[in-house]
Amino acid sequence: IDGGYCDNLPINLAKSRGANHIIAVCLDTLNTKEQSVAKENFTLIYPRWNLGNWLIFRKENTKRNIRLGYLDALKSFGVYGGDSFTFQKNTFRELSRQKQLSYFRWKRLLQSERLFPENCSAEELLKKSAETVGKLLKISPYRVYTAQSLLTEIRRKLSCPKTRINQSFENQE
Repeated sequence: IDGGYCDNLPINLAKSRGANHIIAVCLDTLNTKEQSVAKENFTLIYPRWNLGNWLIFRKENTKRNIRLGYLDALKSFGVYGGDSFTFQKNTFRELSRQKQLSYFRWKRLLQSERLFPENCSAEELLKKSAETVGKLLKISPYRVYTAQSLLTEIRRKLSCPKTRINQSFENQE
């Protein structure tokens, strides 16, 4: 039976048939978050971006979705980091250590608005903020970024010189 008709992510069926390691690929971001499965021996790959209408058969859509799926798979297996964008691992940790940002005021504001959890680290705060700005500026999700390369792309999109952004970071130190 077509998975879209019956069960488009038949994890329980696989477990009942004796699967001891499951790699599931879900193409629906809404149902993905509602899946309740044991984490051991289970890898879930899901889209972080809208894949568009699957009934539109255009070469550029297919190439786009293949690239996004590839990056999502690498993130699911821990090769890269990031949520919406793909980052080299620990790149924001390195940036937060280099800049030694005083982020507590920013963190408190975001937590008061319930946008970040209480235990949010400087690394996570930087990453989430950069990803949010990246989405707003429609920066390409098809590349693997470092923290610095995404900030460079943000600067380019905003058409502002590097010195202004660096000065605002330095003023917070």
